[in-house]
Amino acid sequence: MTAAIPELQGVYLKAISAYSQRGNVTGIDIGYKYSGLGDRRTKQISVRIHVDRKIPVSELEAAELFPKEIEGIPVDVIEANYKTHAVATPPRARLSAAATIQPGVSIAHFKRSAGTIGLIVYDNATRRPCLLSNWHVLVGKLPARIGDPILQPGVSDGGELLRHKVATLERYILDQNGDAAIASLTNSRPFQPNQLESGVVVSRARTPQLGEVLEKSGRTTGITQALVDGIGRYFVRYGTERVGIDGFKLVSVQDGNPGNQEISAKGDSGSCWYDPASAEGVGLHFAGETDANPRAEYALACFLPRVLEALNVSLVLLTLEQPNEAEAVAVSSVAVSSVA
Repeated sequence: MTAAIPELQGVYLKAISAYSQRGNVTGIDIGYKYSGLGDRRTKQISVRIHVDRKIPVSELEAAELFPKEIEGIPVDVIEANYKTHAVATPPRARLSAAATIQPGVSIAHFKRSAGTIGLIVYDNATRRPCLLSNWHVLVGKLPARIGDPILQPGVSDGGELLRHKVATLERYILDQNGDAAIASLTNSRPFQPNQLESGVVVSRARTPQLGEVLEKSGRTTGITQALVDGIGRYFVRYGTERVGIDGFKLVSVQDGNPGNQEISAKGDSGSCWYDPASAEGVGLHFAGETDANPRAEYALACFLPRVLEALNVSLVLLTLEQPNEAEAVAVSSVAVSSVA
């Protein structure tokens, strides 16, 4: 059962306008309010301001304080510091040279470390099959050039330029629409669209819903599930640049993460978060936590429909008569699923 909450859109936009330029703000979104010391998720929906470190009220100037509510909507302040994931050591199956290229295995620009193939997509301009992953996986830093070699596995996983080139860099974005890039396959190896292990084939994209549980297949942590906890804009540093990216936050399905569940880890960047029941793609994983505390386990994803539109690609090979399925995404479309 879902319910649209468009009345929060205006308050969310006011918070973006008022607070997004503050250097200590790491995100502004619509999501579940947390109680007590910020470690228990409630069913109340609020506009949330994320900061890199909470400071006692007694140490703040009046101008630095965030309001407790805006136009009657509660405001929650959450401590969270988001960073793109560098590389970690996963199970061997995901970081070896795959006989058949598919989502969930290691990939990277030939001068970078390693991330994850999120999806096989099709270039609407050339109709060629492409790999979809993050900007920081397939580009990493400028000057990268269109046509640069992309390796499977990535360099950190033993990828070598002369043996493991499977694609060439085609297009990329690093802006409000997402951290994403595509690479055109070279036909050096066969490919299939099935997510590794789960077998899910993502052929449609949609927007997220608060409270729903999504799944991803990542290079490092494999198949994991997480709950959509907030939808908004998150601020991540790429070198010296602070980039605001629209998307959503995922947390442990069990409140407080009592089982110390790993949602994502270094090297999962580029994974696709999808609905395991409907096989609809929802987001492209691009960042996660920097805190070892199980309660701080979380992930960030940019909106998949917006990424597909910005990169001019589709999840299926379109006929000349078919329109692009990518749909526009706005926080005004936030919906809420019931959460136990």
